[in-house]
Amino acid sequence: MTNEVRSGGPRTVFGSRRRSWYERDVQQKNQTNVEPPPAGLPADLLEILVCPKSKAPVVYIDGFLVCPTSRLKYRVEAGVPVMLVDEAEELSADAVEILMQQQRR
Repeated sequence: MTNEVRSGGPRTVFGSRRRSWYERDVQQKNQTNVEPPPAGLPADLLEILVCPKSKAPVVYIDGFLVCPTSRLKYRVEAGVPVMLVDEAEELSADAVEILMQQQRR
């Protein structure tokens, strides 16, 4: 037996190099740069979510979760609610009222 070292990685019967899982993953990510945003959050999740500050229920409006009681707006990233008070946006009373009217439509 000889100690030959082949370069180029594993080969198929036809001689073409197989792509590794990493190369396939990179190629797929390059083809689909950004995942499309979810259509909404599941209803059963919305039923149990509450504002961490006021413990009041939150409402899903235009891709955000809004707590009318504490007037905080929480972002949703790739379908995952970011329920951190420090990262929430504080809204004025008028802005909350406008958002709630939009949600009722």
